[in-house]
Amino acid sequence: MKTRFPLTVVISLMCMALLGSGFVSDVSAGLLTEEYEVVMKDYKFHIMKEGSAVNSLELTGGLPAVITLRNEDPVAHEFVSSLFTRVPVAMSGDATLVSTKRARGFRINPGHAVRLEFVPPSNEEGDMEYDAFWCNIHGKQAGGDMRGEVFIVQTITGTGAF
Repeated sequence: MKTRFPLTVVISLMCMALLGSGFVSDVSAGLLTEEYEVVMKDYKFHIMKEGSAVNSLELTGGLPAVITLRNEDPVAHEFVSSLFTRVPVAMSGDATLVSTKRARGFRINPGHAVRLEFVPPSNEEGDMEYDAFWCNIHGKQAGGDMRGEVFIVQTITGTGAF
């Protein structure tokens, strides 16, 4: 019988071993963090990854993620998701925590930015998970520009995949 391990667990264990040996620097370990920037401008969410526009947030369960939220509009916006009810989030910057019945998020005033750091959840089955995010002030209508999608991708590997 073959044992299956999530690729994220294998990578995390390898990195911890290499970090402990001094072989990999802290800077190299930071490369395993998925980073996005979400700019709120013209009453739209503009999602960027590595300087390029993307359509959604695609995160890997178990790997650290950073989302920087920047409000360039003249009004306050919110970045709310049910994802934030399931994971602890470290926030740095100037924002107000907001909550709804089924979601949590952050209100960012005009000209301000906030950095969110968290580890997306992973599940044992390796299934992809889906969440939405929205501005609770301007993005309540389906199909609007102040709504977006979060995909948490799981990668499973069997023996001999490397």
